[in-house]
Amino acid sequence: KGHETVRAVLDLVNKQTECPYALRLVTVQMACNFFSTPLFPEEIMKDSNLRSAIILLVSSSFLDEGHNNVRVAASSLLFNLSLANRRARKNSKPTLSGDDELELAASVVEAITLEEQSADALHGMLLALGHLIYGTALDGELPDLLQAVGAEDSILAKKSKFPDEKLITEVGRELLGKGLRKP
Repeated sequence: KGHETVRAVLDLVNKQTECPYALRLVTVQMACNFFSTPLFPEEIMKDSNLRSAIILLVSSSFLDEGHNNVRVAASSLLFNLSLANRRARKNSKPTLSGDDELELAASVVEAITLEEQSADALHGMLLALGHLIYGTALDGELPDLLQAVGAEDSILAKKSKFPDEKLITEVGRELLGKGLRKP
C-alpha cells in the first residue's frame, strides 16, 4: 500500500551519507527492476514521493567515485526513468515534472563531467541524457539549463579521455549542439 516498503528502503539508503557499497548497489538494482513491468513506471510518474526518492538515489549514486558499478547501475536507472518519461510524454500520460527533468539533467551532466574511470558508466550516462532530452520542447527550461551549464562542451571534452565512445559526439554535437539550437 502506497509503496511503503519500497520507499522505506529508498529512504534508508538516501538518508545515509556513507551508505555501504553493497546496500547502495542492491538498492539501485532494485529500482532498476521497477521498470521490468509496464505497471510500475506509471506509478513512479504519479507518486511524487516515490519519484523524488528515485531521483535522489540516482543523483547520490553518481557521486560515488570509489565504485564504478554503482555509477553504471545509476546510469541504468536514469536510462530506465528517462525512457519511461519519453514514452509517457508520447502517450500523453503522467511524466516527470519540469523540475525533476532539470534536476536529473544537471545531475547527469555533472556526473559526466566528473567521470574519469568507467567507459561503461559514461556510456550509460550519455544514453540516459539522450533519452531525457530527446523530444523536449526547444523553448523549455531544459534546453536553457543544458546550454547554461555548458553541457555540450563538457561532453565533448570527454573525447580525449574516452576516444572510442561514439556517443560523445552523437549526444554532445548532434543532440545538444545541433538538436537544441532554436531556429
